[in-house]
This record gives sequence, C-alpha cells and structure tokens, in this order.
Amino acid sequence: MVKCNDAITWLASGKYFPLDNFYIAPFEYQGKEYQTCEHAFQSMKTMDLVQREKIRLCQTPGEAKGLGQLVPMRLDWEIIKYEVMYEIVREKMVKYKAIAELLLSTGNREIVEGNNWDDNCWGNCICAKCKDIPGRNCLGIILMRIRIELDRKINIYRCPECGHEIITEQIDEGVTPFIVTCEKCGEQAISAMYQCNQLHIAKFEWFKPKNDEEIMIELRWQNKTFHSNRASEEELQHSLKETRALVIKGGLILRNKQK
Repeated sequence: MVKCNDAITWLASGKYFPLDNFYIAPFEYQGKEYQTCEHAFQSMKTMDLVQREKIRLCQTPGEAKGLGQLVPMRLDWEIIKYEVMYEIVREKMVKYKAIAELLLSTGNREIVEGNNWDDNCWGNCICAKCKDIPGRNCLGIILMRIRIELDRKINIYRCPECGHEIITEQIDEGVTPFIVTCEKCGEQAISAMYQCNQLHIAKFEWFKPKNDEEIMIELRWQNKTFHSNRASEEELQHSLKETRALVIKGGLILRNKQK
C-alpha cells in the first residue's frame, strides 16, 4: 500500500468526482435505468416496487438518498448491501470507459471516500465529531477492488456474420490471434485488439500449455465446440504438431474457463 499522504481522500468534487456515487452517468441495473449509483443503491433498499420506482425517478441523488432512508427496509439489507454496491459501481464502470480509465489512472494509490457528513461505513468522516474514529471506507475498498479487476487482459472477438461476441481473457504472456472461429456460425470472428472494457466477464481464456497432453485436451474441446465438420483423431495429431510449434514461438491457445 502507498503512503497515506498519497491517498485520494475526496471524491465528492474535483478531478475524481466521476468516481463518486452522486456523479450523473446514467446506466442500467436490473433492467432499469438509473441516473446515478446513489439512485440505484437507495432503490435496492426496499422490496416495495412502488417505492423503488419513486427513488429511481428522483430528480437528484440527494433526493434519492433522503427517500431511501424512509422506505421499509428489506430484511436482508445489512447482509447484501456491500455486494449490491459493488455490482452497481461495476455497472457504471462497464458502461463508461472514460470513468474506468480515470479509476485505472489512480495506479496503486489508496482511495478513501472522505466526507464530512458522518459516514464512517462507506467512507471516512473528517468532521470534528468523527475525525478520530477510523472509517471502514467500504466504497473506497470497492473502487480499489474494481480497479484490480480492470487491470486485466480482456478481449472481444466479434463475428461480422452473426454478430456473436467471444469474450476472452489472456492469463499468460504470449501472442493471441487476430481471428478465431465463431462458436455460433463457424465464420471468422475478429479481434477488438483489447480495445474494450476490461470488466466484461470472459467465457474463454488464452493460456500457455505446459505439455502435449494439455494441448490435446484443448484441441479436442475446440474441435467439438467450434467446428461443424469435426476433425479425425489423425487430423488432430497433425494439429498437435502445428500447435506445439506455435506455442514454442510464444503463441497461446484457447480454453473454456467454465468447463
């Protein structure tokens, strides 16, 4: 962790205001559009759908916060509220590349949601009453968690024929191809060259196999998943030689993260 005096300690205005929950940046969460993270978070406090909608339509995040303190609280709120906040902030970062890049620009600096309104749960209050009480800084921790997730190697291959997207993550150092076979239609899907939001959830990953056995496992899986005309075992053995040569030169191969 960096020195405390290098920490970012104020989000409510200035350069880092886009990271704040009151910053207006409309995004969708659970099928509804919210003007700010504050609107979305306060709406999730209640199971009353009428009250949720009233909060969602509030003119300002301050108004949404005030109304959120009056609604009947859902019974599991204290258990789920931290993950709800993470999901909401993450959705904003997914939609707005510029805000995600601002978060990444903070490097490894500590992020503290400093405030003067007695919030020692989500931030660290500096008012006279609270200044000697360490805040939990849960929002700052969530932002730093998302910052770590953003610093990944996510790529998207888009198929111009059917529009399908193949989302991949590179987990080893090496070279990945510009084109892969679309798993939906069998045509060529083209790399976005890593020019995409790094918070996308990857289904596939690029990795460096340690031996021929690992290569064959993935070749058989690829043959089953991506090819309508499946190769014979003899043809797979030939592919093994080609893939081995590719890996020796620094190439990576694709596997399913979820299998």
